[in-house]
This record gives sequence, structure tokens and C-alpha cells, in this order.
Amino acid sequence: MKQIASLSIILFILSGLASAVLEIPAGYRDVRPGQNLWFSTGEITGKMTAEILSPDGKVIAYREYDESEQGGLSILVPTTAKPGLYMLRLKSGAEIFGEEFNVTELPGFHRSVIERSLFDIIVDIPNAYRNIEPGGQLLSTTKLLNLGSEGRIDVFMDYWITSSDGAIVTRKKETVAVETQANFVKIFDLPAAAKPGAYCLHSRITYADGKMAAAEGCFNIVQKKAFSPILLYLLGGILAAAGLLALFIIQRPRLAEYALRSRVRAIIRKKFR
Repeated sequence: MKQIASLSIILFILSGLASAVLEIPAGYRDVRPGQNLWFSTGEITGKMTAEILSPDGKVIAYREYDESEQGGLSILVPTTAKPGLYMLRLKSGAEIFGEEFNVTELPGFHRSVIERSLFDIIVDIPNAYRNIEPGGQLLSTTKLLNLGSEGRIDVFMDYWITSSDGAIVTRKKETVAVETQANFVKIFDLPAAAKPGAYCLHSRITYADGKMAAAEGCFNIVQKKAFSPILLYLLGGILAAAGLLALFIIQRPRLAEYALRSRVRAIIRKKFR
């Protein structure tokens, strides 16, 4: 009874800490012994550890993850796990997050649908976004096709942009629901310090018990455009013309007076000849 009470307290505390940082999609909450429990995390910096707590509060599985491991993550449920309500506990520094899941003898409907699914992924970068200046935005479209669909399921999406030397420039991840197909438009903010060169956007979908599909699209980061000589000459001509017009407006009264005096002199000379 004390163990059950302890677990209840743990579940109560962790349920208050659970947030968008840790998510077990609905279709993955029923797991059989010996299967991987799949989950996703928000933006976490530093190393993470995941633990599975049994109904009596004991840690029965443990795994460490590097910061580079993003998107859909998994931890193996021991084959000795008995049916019941379990807890996934995620630690990152001083932060702790928790989500409940079930260990069952038979696969649930959602899990069966997931395991029979077969996905393909297509990534496209419009021509207007294939050459981007540092600090600009990259727009891409991602199409998911579920070739073995029997229903709506949740999948883990991971996006990252790499430079020509393989360095990761930026990264995003999300969990999305797909039935037969889905289209997504994603916008990525590129660093202002990004150097000109060739870059690639990678997209990967993870689902079922580790099935994956991936695609990529490439683009260029180019130097910011400077004024061309023609534009400089044109700008100079416009400024010169504006200066002459201003000078004419300022000197117009004097020019009119000079013209009047010239006509008077001409009349006088003609009269006294």
C-alpha cells in the first residue's frame, strides 16, 4: 500500500510538471513488453536521461541522450514488465518531466494501425527561396504520404539545416497527425552570421517502432546585394538633375531681371540710332 501511495504522489507531482517539453502521442501510449516506447521532446539543451517507473515506483529502464538526439526518441520497455500504468520520467539538468503510458499484453487499435503504416516523404524548396541572403527566411513544403494507411496516426517530424561541412545551422521538430497524406509549409529563420555557400534542408519522419523515411532539399546562401555601377550612375544623374533644377528655381528671379534689362538696352539703342 505504501508503494502504491508513493507512486500516486510521484504521478501527481510529475503530471504537474508535464508540458510540451515531453509528449507521448496518443497512438504510442499502449506498449507491449519488449517494445520501444516512443516520445518527443521540446527544445532542450544539454544531456537528457529517461527512466521508466513501474506501478510500484521502481526504475526499471534507464537511457541517456545527447543534445544532438532530437525528434522522436525511444526507450525499451523490459520484457519482464507486467500490464499496468507506468511513468516515463525525463530529466534535463534540474528539470523533471513526466508522462503516463500503459503496458499491455495485446496491441491496441492505434498501435496496430501505426505498425501497418508505410510512409513516404517529399521535400520541396520553391525557386524563389533557393538563393537567400544571411538572416533571411527559408520556406519549404513537406508532403507526407501514408501508403499503408488504415487510420489517423501520430508521427515524429525532425527538420534540420546543414552547411556544406555538415554543421547543423538550425533545427525544428514536431509531432503531427496524418491519415492518408498531409502537406506542411515550414519557415526557417537563417542566422545573420551564416556564411555564403551551399546548404541542405533535411526532413525525417519517425513512426511505429523506429521506421523512418527521409528527404532533403538544397539551397544557397548568397552575399547581400550591393549597388551596381549602373544604379550608382543613375542615382548620381538624378541627384545632379535635382541640383540643377534647384539652382534654376533659386536663380530664376535674377535671370528674369537680366532678361528684362537686356530688352530695355536693346530698345534704347534702337531708338537713338
